[in-house]
Amino acid sequence: MLGYVDPETFVLQRPGRLLNWINAQSPRPAFVSDLTSVMMESFRNSWTTPTGESLNQTSAKVIFGRIKQFFRSCTSKKWTPENPLHDHTYPKVKKGNRTGAFSDEQWILIQMMAENNCTSTHNFDGSERKSDAEYQEAGRLRAFVELLRWSGMAISDAIQFRHDLIDKNGALTYQRQKSKKTARPGILPAHVLEYLHTVPVGEGTPEQPFLKPKFKRKASTDKWRRRLTQLYKAAGITKIKTEVGAWKAPKAHVLRDTFAIGLIRQNVPIDKVAAALGDTIKMVQDHYMPWIKEMETAQNEVTKEANAAQVEKLDAMREKMLAGGRNAHSR
Repeated sequence: MLGYVDPETFVLQRPGRLLNWINAQSPRPAFVSDLTSVMMESFRNSWTTPTGESLNQTSAKVIFGRIKQFFRSCTSKKWTPENPLHDHTYPKVKKGNRTGAFSDEQWILIQMMAENNCTSTHNFDGSERKSDAEYQEAGRLRAFVELLRWSGMAISDAIQFRHDLIDKNGALTYQRQKSKKTARPGILPAHVLEYLHTVPVGEGTPEQPFLKPKFKRKASTDKWRRRLTQLYKAAGITKIKTEVGAWKAPKAHVLRDTFAIGLIRQNVPIDKVAAALGDTIKMVQDHYMPWIKEMETAQNEVTKEANAAQVEKLDAMREKMLAGGRNAHSR
């Protein structure tokens, strides 16, 4: 929202929404105290996506919360006499779960694009490849996206992947950076194990192929996020489906959600899904409730059909037994 200022040199390296908007004003506000409630209303109305579309409700609420917190801090430091967002209310958000997953068709498109990228003579931006390093990066991207999809690892965990996290049977176990909990996704598919076994080291190391030595973890994470975004775009994936309809452009975390929802739809018990993700059962229930209900509905239908078949079989046996009893009685 504010952009990025180098914490050591204080040089503005990337202006965020607020500074971009301020720079477009005439006259340009020079101090925090120059920003009024009316101006902030205009600022709120300017929020769009990079493609010019209106922001979805959730994104607008998150941005509003951040800028309100910023002005709250400015007020406490006496930089401005009052918070210009004091009388503004949070954007309304339609109720419903906003977790989404790639559909099977979308995942196949992503997978095919990652594979084709390994042999293509051009990069995603259309530039011609001129070095082996660029082909190696394509191979690393393929291995990385397959790892995320079939392990459910968050991107911050995946960049620190080590080969010794996989045992001799192909089962992956790791500790999550966010919660410090142990996650046990289980045995990875054979093709994923092969990609990881043969992944080019590139700018990584033999032990950690996706992490550049002496590279800040956030910088490495941001780099892989950008590469995944390029892959999604090249595959033609611009939206994912959620309970409240088409939502925002997919992020790296959608691969973790795709992994979790895939397990739920295969009737894997919730406690096992939680163990695979390194999450609590409650977290899984809260985060993936629509798909849990979907699974429960399917299970109810299966149980209903199974019970109906048993009742039909027992009724037939009873009729046969009753008929036999009547015949014996008549003799």
